[in-house]
Amino acid sequence: RFRAFGGDVKASSSMQGFWRVAESIVPKERPGDFNQALMELGATVCHVTSPLCDSCPVKAHCAAFAESVQDQEGKPVTRFPAKK
Repeated sequence: RFRAFGGDVKASSSMQGFWRVAESIVPKERPGDFNQALMELGATVCHVTSPLCDSCPVKAHCAAFAESVQDQEGKPVTRFPAKK
């Protein structure tokens, strides 16, 4: 959801894109702490079926949240990732 990726997550090109994103957001120092925090966010706030976007500390940077807010039809955040 964070990048509102819409595509086949198993495709080779998708994996390359995921690695590029990871390299741009994961800090060089203590990457394990960052990964643990991201997993904790997913377990406690960014639930698959009922995300708690109002409580999310990174919603200002979340593309899915931004798209759901700006979408004229009110597309819910739970529609990400959506295959295009």
